[in-house]
Amino acid sequence: MNTTELKTFISVAEHASVSSAAEELHLTQPAITKRIQGLEQKLGTALFDRIGKRLHLTQAGRLLQHQATEILARWSDTERQLHALTDEVTGTLALATSGGAAVLQRPELGHLNVGAAGPERASWPPGVRIVDGVGADVG
Repeated sequence: MNTTELKTFISVAEHASVSSAAEELHLTQPAITKRIQGLEQKLGTALFDRIGKRLHLTQAGRLLQHQATEILARWSDTERQLHALTDEVTGTLALATSGGAAVLQRPELGHLNVGAAGPERASWPPGVRIVDGVGADVG
């Protein structure tokens, strides 16, 4: 079992639909079905009852959904903690300015001009993405 299988399972469970999960994960329906069947085979139990086009979690499916959600949350937290140990900066930096251009100078971030043309990158660490916007556009 791996995180890709767990993410696929959670998506199918949340949508109760292979087609909706496929759309969300940008995969084909057969690819989603194959992952779910493989997971059911590995675990030796059905995770869904198939009634028409809708899927309903079995008791095993409900248990796995709860556990998979916790596993993925812990995995994500572990990745963040490991990145923090290496001083690697990742994530999204959302900036909102009020009227006109603003300049942000921070030694750890480099130099950023935010104006009508948007953010200009001076020297950002890999993995940092700048989002320029106002109000609800930033977040």
